[in-house]
Amino acid sequence: MVRCLLELERPEAALSLAERARNLCQHETPPNNIYAELVYGMALTATDPHRALHILLPVIEYYRRPLVAHRLARASLYAAQAYLRLDQHQKARSVLSRAVVSFAELAETGWQLMAGPATTFAGMRQLFDAKRPQLVLNVLGTYSASLHAEPLVLTPREQELLFLLALHPNGLSLYHLLMLIFDRESKRRSLVTSLSALRNKVPISQEPYRLMVTVEADFLELQSHLARGQVAAAVECYQGELLVASSAPGIVDLRERLTGMLRAAILNSSDVDAILTFANKLDDDLELWEHALNLLATDDPRRTAIEAKVAYIKQEWDI
Repeated sequence: MVRCLLELERPEAALSLAERARNLCQHETPPNNIYAELVYGMALTATDPHRALHILLPVIEYYRRPLVAHRLARASLYAAQAYLRLDQHQKARSVLSRAVVSFAELAETGWQLMAGPATTFAGMRQLFDAKRPQLVLNVLGTYSASLHAEPLVLTPREQELLFLLALHPNGLSLYHLLMLIFDRESKRRSLVTSLSALRNKVPISQEPYRLMVTVEADFLELQSHLARGQVAAAVECYQGELLVASSAPGIVDLRERLTGMLRAAILNSSDVDAILTFANKLDDDLELWEHALNLLATDDPRRTAIEAKVAYIKQEWDI
Protein backbone atom coordinates (compact mmCIF):
# COMPACT_ATOMS: atom_id res chain seq x y z
CA MET A 1 0.00 0.00 0.00
CA VAL A 2 2.85 2.42 0.82
CA ARG A 3 4.38 1.66 -2.56
CA CYS A 4 1.04 2.41 -4.26
CA LEU A 5 0.69 5.73 -2.42
CA LEU A 6 4.18 6.69 -3.52
CA GLU A 7 3.27 5.79 -7.10
CA LEU A 8 0.23 8.07 -6.80
CA GLU A 9 2.55 10.84 -5.56
CA ARG A 10 0.96 10.98 -2.12
CA PRO A 11 4.09 10.95 0.09
CA GLU A 12 2.34 12.28 3.21
CA ALA A 13 -0.26 9.52 3.14
CA ALA A 14 2.47 6.95 2.46
CA LEU A 15 4.48 8.19 5.43
CA SER A 16 1.46 8.15 7.74
CA LEU A 17 0.66 4.55 6.80
CA ALA A 18 4.31 3.49 7.12
CA GLU A 19 4.55 5.04 10.59
CA ARG A 20 1.48 3.08 11.74
CA ALA A 21 2.93 -0.15 10.37
CA ARG A 22 6.26 0.55 12.06
CA ASN A 23 4.57 1.18 15.41
CA LEU A 24 2.60 -2.04 15.12
CA CYS A 25 5.77 -4.05 14.38
CA GLN A 26 8.16 -2.43 16.84
CA HIS A 27 7.94 -5.38 19.25
CA GLU A 28 8.08 -7.99 16.48
CA THR A 29 11.20 -10.01 15.76
CA PRO A 30 13.04 -10.15 12.41
CA PRO A 31 12.17 -10.33 9.62
CA ASN A 32 8.80 -8.65 10.30
CA ASN A 33 10.18 -5.59 12.08
CA ILE A 34 12.94 -5.23 9.47
CA TYR A 35 10.41 -5.15 6.66
CA ALA A 36 8.45 -2.47 8.54
CA GLU A 37 11.69 -0.45 8.76
CA LEU A 38 12.19 -0.86 5.00
CA VAL A 39 8.71 0.46 4.25
CA TYR A 40 9.20 3.34 6.65
CA GLY A 41 12.51 4.23 5.02
CA MET A 42 10.88 4.14 1.58
CA ALA A 43 8.21 6.57 2.71
CA LEU A 44 10.77 8.92 4.26
CA THR A 45 12.90 9.17 1.12
CA ALA A 46 10.73 11.82 -0.50
CA THR A 47 10.39 14.05 2.54
CA ASP A 48 13.37 13.46 4.83
CA PRO A 49 16.30 11.78 2.99
CA HIS A 50 18.69 12.12 5.96
CA ARG A 51 16.35 10.20 8.21
CA ALA A 52 15.55 7.75 5.42
CA LEU A 53 19.24 6.81 5.16
CA HIS A 54 19.45 6.36 8.93
CA ILE A 55 16.68 3.76 8.57
CA LEU A 56 17.62 2.16 5.24
CA LEU A 57 21.36 1.54 5.62
CA PRO A 58 20.97 -0.98 8.51
CA VAL A 59 18.12 -2.61 6.55
CA ILE A 60 20.46 -3.08 3.59
CA GLU A 61 23.01 -4.84 5.78
CA TYR A 62 20.32 -7.12 7.20
CA TYR A 63 19.12 -8.24 3.78
CA ARG A 64 22.66 -8.69 2.47
CA ARG A 65 23.55 -11.69 4.68
CA PRO A 66 21.84 -13.99 4.12
CA LEU A 67 20.84 -12.51 0.79
CA VAL A 68 17.18 -11.56 0.34
CA ALA A 69 17.59 -10.22 -3.18
CA HIS A 70 14.29 -8.48 -3.86
CA ARG A 71 14.29 -6.60 -0.55
CA LEU A 72 17.97 -5.75 -0.78
CA ALA A 73 17.27 -4.31 -4.23
CA ARG A 74 14.40 -2.16 -3.01
CA ALA A 75 16.23 -0.90 0.07
CA SER A 76 19.32 -0.07 -1.99
CA LEU A 77 17.35 1.75 -4.68
CA TYR A 78 15.54 3.93 -2.14
CA ALA A 79 18.80 4.62 -0.29
CA ALA A 80 20.39 5.67 -3.58
CA GLN A 81 17.44 7.97 -4.23
CA ALA A 82 17.90 9.53 -0.78
CA TYR A 83 21.56 10.18 -1.56
CA LEU A 84 20.61 11.77 -4.86
CA ARG A 85 18.18 14.10 -3.08
CA LEU A 86 21.14 15.16 -0.94
CA ASP A 87 23.24 15.65 -4.09
CA GLN A 88 25.63 12.88 -3.02
CA HIS A 89 25.98 11.10 -6.37
CA GLN A 90 29.08 9.08 -5.51
CA LYS A 91 27.40 7.56 -2.46
CA ALA A 92 24.33 6.79 -4.57
CA ARG A 93 26.51 4.91 -7.06
CA SER A 94 28.29 3.10 -4.25
CA VAL A 95 25.13 1.83 -2.58
CA LEU A 96 23.87 0.56 -5.94
CA SER A 97 27.14 -1.14 -6.79
CA ARG A 98 27.25 -3.01 -3.48
CA ALA A 99 23.83 -4.51 -4.22
CA VAL A 100 24.51 -5.25 -7.88
CA VAL A 101 23.80 -8.97 -7.54
CA SER A 102 20.22 -8.26 -6.45
CA PHE A 103 19.12 -6.33 -9.53
CA ALA A 104 21.79 -6.56 -12.23
CA GLU A 105 19.49 -8.69 -14.39
CA LEU A 106 16.29 -6.71 -13.87
CA ALA A 107 14.43 -5.66 -16.99
CA GLU A 108 13.00 -2.16 -17.25
CA THR A 109 9.69 -3.27 -15.72
CA GLY A 110 11.58 -4.84 -12.83
CA TRP A 111 13.35 -1.56 -12.15
CA GLN A 112 10.03 0.29 -12.18
CA LEU A 113 8.51 -2.22 -9.76
CA MET A 114 11.43 -2.08 -7.34
CA ALA A 115 12.38 1.56 -7.66
CA GLY A 116 9.05 3.32 -7.55
CA PRO A 117 7.44 6.04 -9.69
CA ALA A 118 9.28 6.73 -12.94
CA THR A 119 9.23 10.48 -12.27
CA THR A 120 10.87 10.01 -8.87
CA PHE A 121 13.45 7.50 -10.01
CA ALA A 122 14.27 8.93 -13.42
CA GLY A 123 17.90 8.25 -14.25
CA MET A 124 18.38 5.55 -11.59
CA ARG A 125 19.01 2.87 -14.22
CA GLN A 126 21.49 5.11 -15.99
CA LEU A 127 23.25 5.81 -12.71
CA PHE A 128 23.59 2.08 -12.08
CA ASP A 129 24.84 1.31 -15.58
CA ALA A 130 27.35 4.14 -15.47
CA LYS A 131 29.18 2.81 -12.43
CA ARG A 132 29.42 -0.94 -12.27
CA PRO A 133 31.86 -2.27 -9.68
CA GLN A 134 34.99 -3.81 -11.14
CA LEU A 135 36.82 -6.91 -10.02
CA VAL A 136 40.61 -6.83 -10.37
CA LEU A 137 42.18 -10.27 -10.07
CA ASN A 138 45.83 -11.33 -10.08
CA VAL A 139 46.51 -15.06 -9.98
CA LEU A 140 49.92 -15.36 -11.66
CA GLY A 141 52.53 -15.64 -8.94
CA THR A 142 51.33 -13.57 -5.97
CA TYR A 143 47.55 -13.60 -5.47
CA SER A 144 45.48 -10.48 -4.98
CA ALA A 145 41.87 -9.49 -5.58
CA SER A 146 39.90 -6.30 -5.13
CA LEU A 147 36.31 -5.31 -5.75
CA HIS A 148 35.58 -1.68 -6.49
CA ALA A 149 39.11 -0.81 -5.32
CA GLU A 150 38.54 -2.54 -1.96
CA PRO A 151 40.80 -5.56 -1.19
CA LEU A 152 39.03 -8.91 -0.93
CA VAL A 153 40.07 -11.29 1.83
CA LEU A 154 39.35 -14.79 0.54
CA THR A 155 40.05 -18.35 1.62
CA PRO A 156 42.05 -20.54 -0.79
CA ARG A 157 38.84 -22.26 -1.88
CA GLU A 158 37.13 -18.92 -2.51
CA GLN A 159 40.15 -17.85 -4.55
CA GLU A 160 39.74 -20.93 -6.72
CA LEU A 161 36.03 -20.34 -7.21
CA LEU A 162 36.53 -16.68 -8.06
CA PHE A 163 39.18 -17.54 -10.63
CA LEU A 164 37.00 -20.17 -12.30
CA LEU A 165 34.06 -17.79 -12.52
CA ALA A 166 36.31 -15.13 -14.03
CA LEU A 167 37.53 -17.71 -16.54
CA HIS A 168 33.96 -18.63 -17.54
CA PRO A 169 32.02 -15.35 -18.03
CA ASN A 170 28.95 -17.18 -19.34
CA GLY A 171 28.59 -19.03 -16.06
CA LEU A 172 29.10 -22.48 -14.59
CA SER A 173 26.67 -24.99 -13.15
CA LEU A 174 27.21 -26.34 -9.66
CA TYR A 175 28.13 -29.71 -11.15
CA HIS A 176 30.72 -28.14 -13.47
CA LEU A 177 32.28 -26.24 -10.56
CA LEU A 178 32.28 -29.44 -8.52
CA MET A 179 34.22 -31.29 -11.21
CA LEU A 180 36.71 -28.46 -11.69
CA ILE A 181 37.39 -28.10 -7.97
CA PHE A 182 37.07 -31.63 -6.58
CA ASP A 183 36.41 -33.98 -9.52
CA ARG A 184 33.90 -35.89 -7.40
CA GLU A 185 30.31 -35.33 -6.30
CA SER A 186 30.83 -36.30 -2.65
CA LYS A 187 32.15 -32.78 -1.96
CA ARG A 188 28.93 -31.02 -3.04
CA ARG A 189 28.07 -29.73 0.45
CA SER A 190 31.56 -28.32 0.97
CA LEU A 191 31.40 -26.52 -2.39
CA VAL A 192 27.97 -25.05 -1.68
CA THR A 193 29.25 -23.68 1.64
CA SER A 194 32.29 -22.06 0.00
CA LEU A 195 30.21 -20.66 -2.85
CA SER A 196 27.70 -19.17 -0.42
CA ALA A 197 30.53 -17.48 1.51
CA LEU A 198 31.98 -16.06 -1.71
CA ARG A 199 28.59 -14.70 -2.79
CA ASN A 200 28.53 -12.64 0.40
CA LYS A 201 31.70 -10.92 -0.80
CA VAL A 202 31.35 -10.77 -4.59
CA PRO A 203 28.23 -10.26 -6.75
CA ILE A 204 27.44 -13.68 -8.27
CA SER A 205 24.26 -14.67 -10.07
CA GLN A 206 22.06 -17.65 -9.39
CA GLU A 207 22.93 -20.90 -11.21
CA PRO A 208 24.49 -20.94 -13.71
CA TYR A 209 26.84 -19.00 -11.48
CA ARG A 210 28.58 -16.06 -13.10
CA LEU A 211 30.21 -12.87 -11.94
CA MET A 212 27.94 -9.83 -12.08
CA VAL A 213 30.82 -7.38 -12.40
CA THR A 214 33.34 -6.47 -15.04
CA VAL A 215 36.65 -8.27 -14.62
CA GLU A 216 40.26 -7.30 -15.13
CA ALA A 217 42.64 -10.22 -14.62
CA ASP A 218 46.31 -10.85 -15.30
CA PHE A 219 45.66 -14.30 -16.78
CA LEU A 220 43.11 -12.83 -19.20
CA GLU A 221 45.68 -10.23 -20.24
CA LEU A 222 48.25 -12.99 -20.74
CA GLN A 223 45.86 -15.00 -22.92
CA SER A 224 45.10 -11.88 -24.96
CA HIS A 225 48.81 -11.20 -25.58
CA LEU A 226 49.39 -14.79 -26.67
CA ALA A 227 46.42 -14.67 -29.04
CA ARG A 228 47.93 -11.58 -30.67
CA GLY A 229 51.42 -13.02 -30.85
CA GLN A 230 52.76 -10.40 -28.43
CA VAL A 231 55.39 -12.59 -26.81
CA ALA A 232 57.33 -9.90 -24.95
CA ALA A 233 54.14 -8.47 -23.42
CA ALA A 234 53.01 -11.97 -22.43
CA VAL A 235 56.32 -12.66 -20.69
CA GLU A 236 56.10 -9.38 -18.83
CA CYS A 237 52.59 -10.28 -17.70
CA TYR A 238 53.67 -13.72 -16.46
CA GLN A 239 54.71 -13.26 -12.82
CA GLY A 240 54.61 -16.92 -11.88
CA GLU A 241 52.47 -20.02 -12.05
CA LEU A 242 48.70 -19.69 -11.92
CA LEU A 243 47.34 -20.24 -8.37
CA VAL A 244 50.44 -22.24 -7.58
CA ALA A 245 49.11 -23.59 -4.26
CA SER A 246 45.92 -25.00 -5.78
CA SER A 247 45.51 -28.71 -6.40
CA ALA A 248 42.03 -28.40 -7.93
CA PRO A 249 41.97 -30.54 -11.10
CA GLY A 250 40.54 -27.82 -13.35
CA ILE A 251 43.08 -25.28 -12.15
CA VAL A 252 46.07 -27.63 -12.35
CA ASP A 253 45.11 -28.43 -15.94
CA LEU A 254 44.83 -24.78 -16.94
CA ARG A 255 48.05 -23.90 -15.09
CA GLU A 256 49.97 -26.45 -17.14
CA ARG A 257 48.32 -25.44 -20.39
CA LEU A 258 48.89 -21.71 -19.85
CA THR A 259 52.56 -22.12 -18.99
CA GLY A 260 52.94 -24.56 -21.88
CA MET A 261 51.38 -22.13 -24.35
CA LEU A 262 53.70 -19.35 -23.24
CA ARG A 263 56.72 -21.65 -23.36
CA ALA A 264 55.85 -22.79 -26.89
CA ALA A 265 55.47 -19.17 -28.01
CA ILE A 266 58.88 -18.34 -26.53
CA LEU A 267 60.57 -21.29 -28.24
CA ASN A 268 59.17 -20.02 -31.57
CA SER A 269 60.35 -16.48 -30.87
CA SER A 270 63.60 -14.79 -31.78
CA ASP A 271 63.21 -12.08 -29.13
CA VAL A 272 66.27 -12.86 -27.01
CA ASP A 273 65.32 -10.45 -24.23
CA ALA A 274 61.89 -12.04 -23.85
CA ILE A 275 63.41 -15.53 -23.96
CA LEU A 276 65.93 -14.69 -21.24
CA THR A 277 63.29 -13.02 -19.06
CA PHE A 278 61.10 -16.12 -19.22
CA ALA A 279 64.07 -18.48 -18.76
CA ASN A 280 64.97 -16.63 -15.57
CA LYS A 281 61.40 -17.00 -14.31
CA LEU A 282 61.43 -20.77 -14.89
CA ASP A 283 65.11 -20.96 -13.87
CA ASP A 284 66.05 -24.54 -14.84
CA ASP A 285 64.40 -25.03 -18.25
CA LEU A 286 67.41 -26.17 -20.28
CA GLU A 287 65.68 -25.86 -23.65
CA LEU A 288 64.90 -22.18 -23.07
CA TRP A 289 68.48 -21.34 -22.09
CA GLU A 290 69.86 -23.22 -25.09
CA HIS A 291 67.36 -21.46 -27.38
CA ALA A 292 68.58 -18.09 -26.12
CA LEU A 293 72.20 -19.15 -26.50
CA ASN A 294 71.65 -20.19 -30.11
CA LEU A 295 70.23 -16.76 -30.93
CA LEU A 296 72.95 -14.71 -29.26
CA ALA A 297 75.72 -13.25 -31.38
CA THR A 298 79.15 -14.71 -30.72
CA ASP A 299 80.37 -11.43 -29.26
CA ASP A 300 77.34 -10.85 -27.03
CA PRO A 301 78.60 -10.24 -23.47
CA ARG A 302 75.73 -12.32 -22.08
CA ARG A 303 77.00 -15.55 -23.67
CA THR A 304 79.45 -16.39 -20.89
CA ALA A 305 76.81 -16.30 -18.14
CA ILE A 306 74.29 -18.25 -20.23
CA GLU A 307 76.87 -20.90 -21.17
CA ALA A 308 77.62 -21.28 -17.49
CA LYS A 309 73.90 -21.65 -16.74
CA VAL A 310 73.51 -24.31 -19.42
CA ALA A 311 76.50 -26.22 -18.09
CA TYR A 312 75.16 -26.03 -14.52
CA ILE A 313 71.72 -27.39 -15.51
CA LYS A 314 73.29 -30.24 -17.47
CA GLN A 315 75.45 -31.14 -14.50
CA GLU A 316 72.45 -31.06 -12.15
CA TRP A 317 70.45 -33.24 -14.51
CA ASP A 318 73.46 -35.49 -15.22
CA ILE A 319 73.15 -34.89 -18.96
